[in-house]
Amino acid sequence: MNGKFLVDRFALSHLIHVYHVEGLKNYIGKDFKKDAVIEVCSDNGKIHAVCFENIVISDSMCRELSLILYDVPRLDFYKVSFESAPSWLKGIAKLEHLAFVDLPDVDYNSYEFVQEIQSLRNLRITNDLEMVPDWLCNIKQLTYLDLRHNKIQRLPDSLGNLQQLTYLDLRSNLLQRLPDSLANLQQLTSLKLS
Repeated sequence: MNGKFLVDRFALSHLIHVYHVEGLKNYIGKDFKKDAVIEVCSDNGKIHAVCFENIVISDSMCRELSLILYDVPRLDFYKVSFESAPSWLKGIAKLEHLAFVDLPDVDYNSYEFVQEIQSLRNLRITNDLEMVPDWLCNIKQLTYLDLRHNKIQRLPDSLGNLQQLTYLDLRSNLLQRLPDSLANLQQLTSLKLS
């Protein structure tokens, strides 16, 4: 596959494009579901967001994606499953926003590499998460953390380590109390609870 051709093809317009399976399977793999969608947002020929939906991402597709998406700042995964943990994400140098939403059968401990993405500022995890993984509290540069619509009952004290956090969304969880360490979040301007 010619990665440059795919990037040029994605970046044809200033609007969001929705590419269905048929247009992409020759370029980035054959493991798509029938209703799979890849949405690409671009502006002036530069991709600034990619959303994958209803896709099984194979290891071979992961290799291709790492070449194509190396400078994309935002990636969203909706109802996506990976053949193995997508460790290629840590190689995306400019990634600022990462969303894992409705991932089937995910072991979030296998996503520990996410803490190594130095440029990551925004993270959203929505998928019946019962506890906050330890690695999440090591992403010191996070400014935006969205954990709504999970089943979290208790927050770790280490959440107070996220000193740069300005936005924290904990709505629609099973929380009984908040840890005292939240008082350490001096930059926090928005805390959403319900």
